[in-house]
Amino acid sequence: MNVWKSIEKGDSKIIAYLNNTIYKGNPKESELESIFRKLKTGDTQNLNLFEINQSVLKEVRLDERKECIQIFFGQNSYEELKIKNKEIRNEIYNYLSENIPNSKKITKHYSKIESGKKALYAFFVILIFFIWSSYLALDIENGAEYEVSGSGHSIAGIVLGIGLLGINTILFIFIPLLIISILSFFINTRKPKIVHKTIVIR
Repeated sequence: MNVWKSIEKGDSKIIAYLNNTIYKGNPKESELESIFRKLKTGDTQNLNLFEINQSVLKEVRLDERKECIQIFFGQNSYEELKIKNKEIRNEIYNYLSENIPNSKKITKHYSKIESGKKALYAFFVILIFFIWSSYLALDIENGAEYEVSGSGHSIAGIVLGIGLLGINTILFIFIPLLIISILSFFINTRKPKIVHKTIVIR
């Protein structure tokens, strides 16, 4: 078994692995030391911690660009063990990967394009909305009238609603979004993603 505690803001305060079960929680500061000591002795009774047992555990995942370890379990559920300190995060992941029974470890190195494709997709989606709504805004300012048949919640209705805001507002909204998506693409491709997975074999 092993137990970790943290007082770092934003971290999961308690993380433990005992009896093929992962525990996590954020107890009050006044209770933290007491819970830590109980876990160190193997006592897990009445601690009000979140538990993920081996019987429902599917995968433990460490994305080197994230400050957490993701625990996948059940059908489509997951929990995050939040640890800002990289060394401790790696220590916890390595401990789990070595001690979870019936599991295999996989490491995937993503290419630059794979690492940046979400930001690239976001850029093109934003660009399409920007061009479309700008075209409508300029047309409306020149006296054109538009109406959307059917639901106003359709994509065309949403774009028309944006177009009605006027070209200056559209520039104010979309230019920063385009810049952010471009920056995100270059940041993500500069350091390609590496993901470690420990998968439970059923």
